[in-house]
Amino acid sequence: RVSNEEEAALYLPQNARVFLALGSQYLTPFYPCDKIHFIVRMVDHPENRLPFANYELIAQKPPLDSADELQIMKSHQISHLVCRNSGGKRGYAKIAAARELASSHD
Repeated sequence: RVSNEEEAALYLPQNARVFLALGSQYLTPFYPCDKIHFIVRMVDHPENRLPFANYELIAQKPPLDSADELQIMKSHQISHLVCRNSGGKRGYAKIAAARELASSHD
């Protein structure tokens, strides 16, 4: 856990594969992270290309099911998840998936 997006950006190690499940208004601190590969999920396609050095965009609503989230994380070889503490039960699926993925690597 970190306090904010700026702290999260500083915490991420080089060569990480990071799943950003944040609203577009929270992405700015991650733009300078040029040695990190980001998977950015947004509900809608942005109007312009995002200013990340290295990223892939998933334009879709988040799945309701942690199994679907786990599949996304595995297929993109995610090493880190960055999300906000919001969304209630619907938003928890990605956290449950990340925990399952982490426990499978122990």
